[in-house]
Amino acid sequence: MTNGKTDMMSQIKELSEDNAASSSMEPGNPITTTEVEERVVDAVQGTPLAHERRTQENQSNVYVDDINFGATTDSLCEEFAKLMGSDFEMSMMGELNFFLGLQIKQSIKATRLDIDETVPPVNQTMHRGIIGSLLYLTASRPDIVFSMGLCARFQSNPKESHLKAAKRILRYLKGTHDLVLYYPSGDNFNLIGYADADYAGYLLDRKSTSLMAHFLGSCLISWGTRKQNSVALSIVEAEYVAATSCCAQLLWIKRKLEDFGGTH
Repeated sequence: MTNGKTDMMSQIKELSEDNAASSSMEPGNPITTTEVEERVVDAVQGTPLAHERRTQENQSNVYVDDINFGATTDSLCEEFAKLMGSDFEMSMMGELNFFLGLQIKQSIKATRLDIDETVPPVNQTMHRGIIGSLLYLTASRPDIVFSMGLCARFQSNPKESHLKAAKRILRYLKGTHDLVLYYPSGDNFNLIGYADADYAGYLLDRKSTSLMAHFLGSCLISWGTRKQNSVALSIVEAEYVAATSCCAQLLWIKRKLEDFGGTH
């Protein structure tokens, strides 16, 4: 993902002035500012690259005088930058690191698991043994719950990529064996829940995964992940589904605390 700055606002102003002059001569066909902005956006999105590269992907986002764009290959990014530079005064800011108050960290190390039909399967017994042992550890290691929930979905026909993902978790556990859950004493019994969602993170059916954690005071007492039953059409919808599951779990914990005579 790359960031660039253009003189787009000055060009919008020039187009607005030209359209205002033409509108004064032709009052029956006024051109609004929104239409002028759409013309500039079309200049960005309607590039020949969108028609020539059917097998590759190029996405761009326009915000005032900033253009953020990314592509599946570096050569496509460079070609897009040259094409935009021929139409606009454009200075390249390099890799996108900060945008609209958000700090962005890009990484190529993310693991995205799929069925992976192109490679032969691995030893199913060994893979299931590793997954079973790691699932047992999720009772005391909430930091691996999400990764384990994803790896456990590929036990029927595991491939080399699935085994590598499981072994990567083992290496992580070996390097973080000193991490523990800390439960301090105190009289704070505020029940707090946190929820998040991995939007369309499961590549097979594009369903999102809900993540939740619940604290009693400063003590973590419940955590888990769950694949959502339906396909969310937006990040907001996936977040709402995750928040609903989190609230349901909070209500269950609240009733249990009331049964035990606790206050919260």
